[in-house]
Amino acid sequence: MKKNGKEKRELTAEERTKRSRAIKLICLAVGILAALSVVGYIIIQSILGGNGFSSIIKLAAENPYITAVVLAIINFFQVVIAFIPGEIVEQACGVLGPIWGTLLCVASTACASAFVLFLVKKFGRELVYSVYPKEKIDSISFLHDPKKRNTLTLFLFFIPGTPKDVLTYAIGLTDMSIPLYLALTTFARLPSIVMSTVSGDWIKDMANGRGGLVKIILLNAISLVLCGIGYLIYMLIAKKHNKKVEEKAKITEIEEK
Repeated sequence: MKKNGKEKRELTAEERTKRSRAIKLICLAVGILAALSVVGYIIIQSILGGNGFSSIIKLAAENPYITAVVLAIINFFQVVIAFIPGEIVEQACGVLGPIWGTLLCVASTACASAFVLFLVKKFGRELVYSVYPKEKIDSISFLHDPKKRNTLTLFLFFIPGTPKDVLTYAIGLTDMSIPLYLALTTFARLPSIVMSTVSGDWIKDMANGRGGLVKIILLNAISLVLCGIGYLIYMLIAKKHNKKVEEKAKITEIEEK
């Protein structure tokens, strides 16, 4: 059988068995993630009572240890399934103070990222495509270039506004090791996390009658501008790379003819 001028090899019985096993494992992994997400959501809602940031501030004042556990769970799931913007979770961690909030964010983000990378390296593209559309992952294939990958990873995780959770899944498809990924991204994420936790600490102070609204608005305005610039840079990098890929594909097609 031929497809696009290339012979398509039939799978052996052993290969079909391995593929079937891989699909079952992927379904199991996705099912476990979904179950954990539901359980985590129920626990978080029961503790916070669904009242948002004010409940977190109250909980932090009454029991900072439970608050830390709750926020760690929320941040873990946020990285794994990206159900809410990461900056909001980082701000919430700021109710524990900028230092402890930052340490909590860094630790839970690193654990969640390592978990995602392990799953992706174990189950491959099928798992990634079950979480994000194939087109979205393929649009950031520039991370597969080993000559530029480390620099781009450091840069893209340093600037706010880039889709870091999607990038984590995409990087899992490359040969970058988990320790190297954690070293690069932990360092790169730090400035953004500190900015968010400081903002959360100021919001807590304002809620308790200490501190003004102006500095919070100013800091968040700066953060939003940086996010906008960061996302624009990310889109330009992706667009430039995809254009090169298309041009290369056209040249290859012409040469084959």
